[in-house]
Amino acid sequence: MKVAIITRENYRSPRFLAEGLSNMLNKIGIINDVHYRGIEQLELACTKKSGLKLAAKATVTKFLLNSWKQYDLFIVSDTVGILAQEKIIITLRQLNKPVALYEVFYPGGAQYWLDRLPPCSLDLFDAYLTTSPVNDIEPVGEKPVYNIGINLNHRPMHSSQGSDEFTALMDFPRPGYEDERNLQLAALKALDIKTIYLGGEYDFEEINRVYDQANIYFVAFPEAFGVPIVQLQNSGAYIASPSTDWVKRHAKEAGDLVHVNFNKNLFSNNFIFYDSYQELLTRLEYIRQHYKAEDIQKRFSQEQPNFKHG
Repeated sequence: MKVAIITRENYRSPRFLAEGLSNMLNKIGIINDVHYRGIEQLELACTKKSGLKLAAKATVTKFLLNSWKQYDLFIVSDTVGILAQEKIIITLRQLNKPVALYEVFYPGGAQYWLDRLPPCSLDLFDAYLTTSPVNDIEPVGEKPVYNIGINLNHRPMHSSQGSDEFTALMDFPRPGYEDERNLQLAALKALDIKTIYLGGEYDFEEINRVYDQANIYFVAFPEAFGVPIVQLQNSGAYIASPSTDWVKRHAKEAGDLVHVNFNKNLFSNNFIFYDSYQELLTRLEYIRQHYKAEDIQKRFSQEQPNFKHG
């Protein structure tokens, strides 16, 4: 069996998932290739031929697709938006091989996306692979869904345990969540906690070096999953959030779950939840005094190995 993993070359979560998936397949002896410009090439194949350059590129893409006939299975690693690009997937399906989507969640279990995606979009793929089994609603659709987790082993494990000064990492600011961010920053300032801020673009090695400095990470808004949340725990950093809803797909309960209001006990002690400014101050002061990176890493590895090894 030979598998083609189709993704994008920019340093975002789809590429990270694709490389982790390749590692998982290698471990079980399945030959695979990661096509980092695969989605872009499929987009080009769907472009109308207008002008010599586009026509030439389309011809090259046609030869490329012919070379893909060697594969037995295609796995697309991309965001949920790919379900709105019907032409791309139909082009890939012309090779008459099964096509699966690898995403952080199953779109058929998220009402937000069901309301926005084209009708029958879930039928574009033969199967769905997810990092987390948590859904927002009872899942719909007739295609099989397999929870395979995420693999971090293709990246070296960094550690924050050597840091001399307890350091907080703030995510990119998100419109509409300014009040929560201001509360977080006020607490950090009140306790004189060193704070670093994400900004600009990073490749994987650059972002690893940033994560290596962090002892606690503040989630900026409700995440669909949050690949940095697993990477940072693997590095030895706490995850701070005002609500379980913001990190719902990181609940450690086994089996398929439908999220309503998850109890905090469903999450590992690597997660710091707070209901008020004063509670955040208290929690921050405590973990700063008792911080041990190895404890966070151990809990992550033992309680959620599916988010480390897949």
